[in-house]
Amino acid sequence: MGVFLALLAAATYGAGDFFGGLSTKRDSVFTVVPISGLFGLATALAAVPLLSPHAPSRLDLELGALIGAIGGAAIAFLYRGLSVGPMSVVAPITAVIAAIVPVAFGVIVGGERPSIFVMLGIVLALGAVALVSSSSDRDVSGQPEPRRSGILDAFASGVGFGLLFVLLSQTSKGVWPLVAARVVSVALVGAVALATRRFSMPSRGSLPTIAASGFFDMIGNVLYIVSLRYTLLSVAAVVTSLYPASTVMLARLVLAERLGVPQLTFAGKVDVEGGVARVQRVTDTGFDTVEGPLPAVVSVVEKINEPRYPSFKGIMAAKKKPVTTLSLADLGIAADEVGVAGAWSTVTEFAARPPKAAGTIVKDEGDGGVKLAEFLVAGKFI
Repeated sequence: MGVFLALLAAATYGAGDFFGGLSTKRDSVFTVVPISGLFGLATALAAVPLLSPHAPSRLDLELGALIGAIGGAAIAFLYRGLSVGPMSVVAPITAVIAAIVPVAFGVIVGGERPSIFVMLGIVLALGAVALVSSSSDRDVSGQPEPRRSGILDAFASGVGFGLLFVLLSQTSKGVWPLVAARVVSVALVGAVALATRRFSMPSRGSLPTIAASGFFDMIGNVLYIVSLRYTLLSVAAVVTSLYPASTVMLARLVLAERLGVPQLTFAGKVDVEGGVARVQRVTDTGFDTVEGPLPAVVSVVEKINEPRYPSFKGIMAAKKKPVTTLSLADLGIAADEVGVAGAWSTVTEFAARPPKAAGTIVKDEGDGGVKLAEFLVAGKFI
């Protein structure tokens, strides 16, 4: 029963990480983590009457607060790693580290003595976590720098999750520690986001994925803590750490993510030379220079474009250029592989950008500096 619940926890943890990583590709970590935490908190409160109808103990609340502080940092590191690195590399690294910490604690500190068959299963499970996605000795971009993207975040996140697994095993194995943990993590990350002014409302259409990340992450926590009632910490933690399998599966099915394919994201500048694409990646803290071999998939930000307007001479010259028309048969492409029939996505709605609102004019009548300062304060610029 305990192993089965841990497997379910792994599946839901992986789904939560997928939706969390997907959300942070659109919005800042300091936007996704607090909002997803609120949805997770609502999920935990809904589970209280079913699994913890009694009042919480002081120890559960204290451990929950500590779990919240560590867990909030771990989730922030994980989501940042998933946003700057490939999901199918960051998630397995996090899981391996997260599995090693509780196994060491259970055997060395907790005095757990699993049978030889259980120990063999733990070793095989650790290997499965490491091999749940196969990658070459080079990164998805084929270069050392992209390979490091998100790796340190994955390591820090793995240590945090490992400590979280250990601390949860020391509670009464109810839901109240999860409630306390989520309150603390949301408060801490939210406070940092507001203090650094890095919180913003989520972009249009991203709220469902943020909500899904919080929901699935909390369901995984609940399933894991219940599994501890039936099996050893070293067993439950390792089985739960198989969660990258569902993250990788969703990444491959939904995002068509493949290991070995160059992906250069958040590019503000792109240079191509000698079969290598080099991009300047825009991050929360500055710029990273990343390169990878061609062909490569490059996603860009709005700073990539420098508008160029054609001259009259160029327009007239373009009209004289011959235009060659090729049919699908000329290209050797079947009709059902292109167009609407072969599309992987469908545009369901399109809306024009609303007209730009009129600006504010500040007339200097001897108090222009004061009015300007008041305007900047009202807009929270200063």
